[in-house]
Amino acid sequence: MRHVTHPSPGGADSAGSNSPNPPATSDLSGTLGHMPGAAHDAATLAAFQSGEERLVYARFRSRPSAAPYYLTEGGAAVVGFRAWVTEHLECLMPSCSDRRLVLVNRAASGRRDGFSHRAGSGGHAPESLFHQQGKAAILAWVSSRYPHVVAAAEVPLPQRSRVADVMLTWPDGAQVAVEIQYAQLGIEEWTQRNQAYLTAGVTPVWLFGHHGAQMRTSATTEGATLVKLSTLHQHMLGQGAQPLWINPIDATLGTPWARVAHPDGGAEGALINSFQVHCPLGTTAARFAVT
Repeated sequence: MRHVTHPSPGGADSAGSNSPNPPATSDLSGTLGHMPGAAHDAATLAAFQSGEERLVYARFRSRPSAAPYYLTEGGAAVVGFRAWVTEHLECLMPSCSDRRLVLVNRAASGRRDGFSHRAGSGGHAPESLFHQQGKAAILAWVSSRYPHVVAAAEVPLPQRSRVADVMLTWPDGAQVAVEIQYAQLGIEEWTQRNQAYLTAGVTPVWLFGHHGAQMRTSATTEGATLVKLSTLHQHMLGQGAQPLWINPIDATLGTPWARVAHPDGGAEGALINSFQVHCPLGTTAARFAVT
């Protein structure tokens, strides 16, 4: 498992001239360590699936179309940061009656730091909040680590048959559409959406939600916790498409793997079907056994 640095707290905007950099938080950056063992335990999986409705991404008031700002864990403790947030950041949800945000330090309670709306505002639906922050996670990560790639949200295909959650465009014109999927999705609809991208010459990548309809688990008789692949996930694998899961709050990706008999006569349980990718968005690797 390769080591990957955490996106810088300043995000892509840290190099811009319209918004000054936030107080230094270099000590808060982490690196991705090696994954212990074959798969994570039930507690780690439960943490990945956490449905904590925390707002940890915000947009810059002076540059709302720039890559969003991501609040790293522990970032609220930085001296002077609260005032900087109030002056320079605002809510990134498409519809918000009052975009003003305040920084909340929850270290004493053991909960995740985050942004909060003023009294009487906010109240965004959890699924919408997760979905929007999933897009923000991809935008912030790509803009920070791959500045030569143009990352933009809500980009339509030429015939407007589909609108990508995030479209990545390389200098040579190659494109990847990243779809963040928290809601239920049937095989037929997925096929139509996926094919629309392929027909347009765009490579689709599907990131399913870490909480809710797209991530279910079950316990084995041995007490292990497995991620249950839906009929859609299984269909995707049969079509050569790789399902991944995203937790935008922790900025991590989850990758499924399975142990099966080796086709050349090797020992039962040899690992031959492993979707093992580095987790570029955060500091915790997440790979889960599936059933």
